[in-house]
Order: sequence, then C-alpha cells, then structure tokens
Amino acid sequence: MVSASKPVSKKLKLITGIIIVSVVPVIPGIVAALTSLQSVTGTWALAALAITLSTMFAGIRIGMLVALCLTIASFFGYLAAGDPWLAMVVMGVSAGLYGLSSGKGFNSAISMAPIALGFIMAERTPIVDSANTVENALFTALVVLAASLWSAPIGWFMSSRLPDKVRHAIPRERAHIFAIVIALVSGMGMWLAIQYNWKHGGAWFIMTLFVVIQPYLRDTWRKSLQRGLGTTLGFGIAYVVSVSIKAEWLLYVVGLVFLTVSVGFLLSPKHNYWQYTAAITPGIVIMEGTGTSIVTTDVQRLQFTMLGVAIALIAVAVLEPFFGKEEKKELATKNSLG
Repeated sequence: MVSASKPVSKKLKLITGIIIVSVVPVIPGIVAALTSLQSVTGTWALAALAITLSTMFAGIRIGMLVALCLTIASFFGYLAAGDPWLAMVVMGVSAGLYGLSSGKGFNSAISMAPIALGFIMAERTPIVDSANTVENALFTALVVLAASLWSAPIGWFMSSRLPDKVRHAIPRERAHIFAIVIALVSGMGMWLAIQYNWKHGGAWFIMTLFVVIQPYLRDTWRKSLQRGLGTTLGFGIAYVVSVSIKAEWLLYVVGLVFLTVSVGFLLSPKHNYWQYTAAITPGIVIMEGTGTSIVTTDVQRLQFTMLGVAIALIAVAVLEPFFGKEEKKELATKNSLG
C-alpha cells in the first residue's frame, strides 16, 4: 500500500504544481483585466511566465538576473519600437545575450524572456493612453518588474518540487555562433514586424523564431517541423471550440484548461514538443480571441507562425554549408566521448 501511494503522491504534487504555475502568476493580470487596467494584463502575463519559468528551471539567482535584464530591455524596447532600425538593434542585442547563455546551458530555461520582449516591442501597447512614449516605456518596465517580483517566488517554490534538471551547456564556439545567428535573424524579424506594423502577428512571428532556432542546426529542423505540426493541429482544435461553444465564461475556462495541459506537457519529458504546441495554441487563441474573434486570432497565429518556421528553415539552409560539417564533427566527437 505504501509503495502504491508514492506514485499517486508524486502525481498529485505534479498536478498541483502545474495548476500553481499556470494560474497563480497571472492572477494579478486577470484581476487587472476585470478592472479599468486591461492594458496591464498582456505585459504582466508575459513577464510573469518568463520569470516563473526562468526561476523554476535555472534557479532564483538566474531568474532575478533575467528579471532585471527584461525590465531594462522592456523600457528601451518600448522606446525603440517606434523605429524599425532601433528596434532591430535592441532585439538583436537582447537575443545575442540570450544566445550566449547557451554556453552555460541556460538558454532553454530563459527562452521566454526574449519572447516576452518581442511581444512588448511588436505590440507596443500603451499602459496609460494619456501618457507620452517615455512615460509608457517607464510604466511598462514597472509592470514587468512587479510581475517579476510576484512570480519569482512561485518559480523558486516549484523548483524544489521538480526533479533536478540537467543543463546541457554547449562549447563556447558553438554558443557564439548561436548568439550571432539568433541575433541577426530575430533582429531582422523585429525590423519586419515594426516596419510593416504586424503588431500581434509580428509578436507570434518573433516568438516562433526564438522557439525553433536552436544551437544545433539539426535541432532547428526538428523544432520547426514539430512547431508547424502542433500549430496546425491547435488551429483545428481552436476552430472547433469556437464554433461549438458560445458562452464567453465557458470559453475562458476551456482556454485555461488547454494552457494548464500545455504546462503539463512542457514539464513532462515523455511528451514531444508538437504536443505542447498543439495544446498551447488553442489555449492562447481562445483566451485572446474571446470577446473579439477567435477565428481571426486563430488564422493570424497560424499565418505568422508558419512564416516564422519558413524563415527559420531558410536560415538553416543558408547556414548549413558554413556550419554543417563542423557540427557533424562536433556531435561525432561528443558521441564518441559519451
């Protein structure tokens, strides 16, 4: 009886933890959405998720360092988002620092931070409509800081409930190459998003670049294909839900369920990335599209995600002749030693 209860206890802890990570960090954002502070909700949720995951998978010190960097980058990113060239520089520098973290094995843990910055810059939602650009940049940074301070303890609490994560640091030269590639591609991506005023679609585009472009080219191919598959499946799920359910409160509940399931997939090594994407796509689309148009949000996410996948695959094809042979040698040496 004792041995049988242990797996149940572990599973219950994991489920409890998934609910905590999915719900608690965004509670203030949800409260803001129900008041006159709706403009705070998106920025809060992005920062809270980024710092929760960073702290949970990389530790409290790295999580707080990421919080500080994201706060500063959000201020300058909001200011720079009025000009595509300045936006390209801010995004490129931020992405380069993120890329360098792969040399210590932290890139996966903190990947949500540059994604959050991409959303803040591409959407550039004013916190206070009557405030000027500098004031809204400051307000945005303060919201990011507040969300970070709220969510960091949650990530720290959850880190003690998870099995120890093995970080896979990569060689310094490979980390430098990755930093250059992600800086160039995401910087040019941000230029496109600002120049052509893609707004929310541009944010999804930037997110896809950070998700699929990996330190090793072979992993980028795999992640691109899985993201394309998962997004397509999620698109279909969101469409079926939107035409089947009309009550807004029920749509929010369903959306939150999908987000919770996606966190479960993210924390479980038994599930593939496409499963996580297939769950998080309807979750985000339903939560964002309810009250306006779920179908429009769904189509937009699919279009810009596929564009991001295409750009990532093109980048891999261009880089293959330059780094492909060295990567194969590096992996062969690693396999022979391991």
